[in-house]
Amino acid sequence: ILENYVRVAGLQVNATGTTSSADNPFTVSVAAGGSEVWFSYNLIRGDPHGVGFWQRGISIDDADLTTAKIWNNIFFDFDTSDLSDQLIKTNGVQLYLYNNTMIGGYNSMRTLSANTIHAKNNIFYDTAGVPLVGTYDSTTDYNSTNNATLPTGGGHNLTSQTIVFAASATDDYHLDSTDTGAQNLAVDLTGDANLIVTDDIDGDIRSASWDIG
Repeated sequence: ILENYVRVAGLQVNATGTTSSADNPFTVSVAAGGSEVWFSYNLIRGDPHGVGFWQRGISIDDADLTTAKIWNNIFFDFDTSDLSDQLIKTNGVQLYLYNNTMIGGYNSMRTLSANTIHAKNNIFYDTAGVPLVGTYDSTTDYNSTNNATLPTGGGHNLTSQTIVFAASATDDYHLDSTDTGAQNLAVDLTGDANLIVTDDIDGDIRSASWDIG
């Protein structure tokens, strides 16, 4: 993405390269300062290809970009074997990461800039290393993972959870009705000061009891 103020919504993207690094579905490098980029309602699928070839779902490493907002996306099938495999990697951008389901990767996310990431209501699942690398803003809260480690944030992050998906074997990452690791455990974001969220990836209005992811 080389243009300012791009909105990426409702796409299904599958990385296809298997013999080189930086085979990222999305790399953001905008034209000028002050820009803002959004990603929402997307299915972003990786292509596992082993140690030595790393891949990221969204790579944002551009000081010209002021803000990124990423919500209601599902990331899945990303390789977990290389230390540089992250579903999202950022440097120098204010990022609002809300209600995403992120499966695989060595890490779910890596930031090189302290206190610029605000992560709420996300599922970070089946990473090889810790889900979040770097220093995150204190607003980071109401996230769930099967890993043992998440930033402290506001005190509602959930670790060591077993999350039950509808049919993960066929890449259906809706929550199953029996789930207790993310269902009805999120915070309502309809009044959030930075990114208002009212629905889910299917466009269904979220009810009074919000789900993580």
